[in-house]
Amino acid sequence: MDIKTKRDVIIIGAGAAGLTAALHLSKQDLKVSVLDGAIHPGSENWSGCVFFGENLADEEILGPDWLNETAIERKLVCRGVYMTNGVDTAGISYHNPNTFKNCATVLRPVFDHDLAEIARSRGIEILSRTNVIGLLKENDHVIGVATEKGPLYADLVFLAEGDAAHILQKE
Repeated sequence: MDIKTKRDVIIIGAGAAGLTAALHLSKQDLKVSVLDGAIHPGSENWSGCVFFGENLADEEILGPDWLNETAIERKLVCRGVYMTNGVDTAGISYHNPNTFKNCATVLRPVFDHDLAEIARSRGIEILSRTNVIGLLKENDHVIGVATEKGPLYADLVFLAEGDAAHILQKE
């Protein structure tokens, strides 16, 4: 890791939010580094989920074909809520192609890892196993982050830690 080079943006968290932000910022010709404490992006996201990918469908990020170019499980066509007592079932479902055109089920360890590979292919630096321990400040302005490996400097620090938001709580 080159700790002396100043980046335009440091993003803390290599989940879907951090990687989506990184992909957008890289289209603006900004030098972006994404930091994550895990061994690889997605390794701390162990579940599946419904992913609403309207942001990824933006031309400035992946574009409207993102569902065909990423590691989704399957496209979503409806959502519903059902209750059962083991004998009877009651529920409702909602079907609307426009509502779900950018929605898919994903397995987060696979999807996040794939999104990270797309980001790397676009020149985004992803620093795994890099724990951020605090923000670096000068005159009440954030100028970078302190990591266990040393300081990193940037014009902007973006927090995308998700449920591991210890920096936000600390600061």
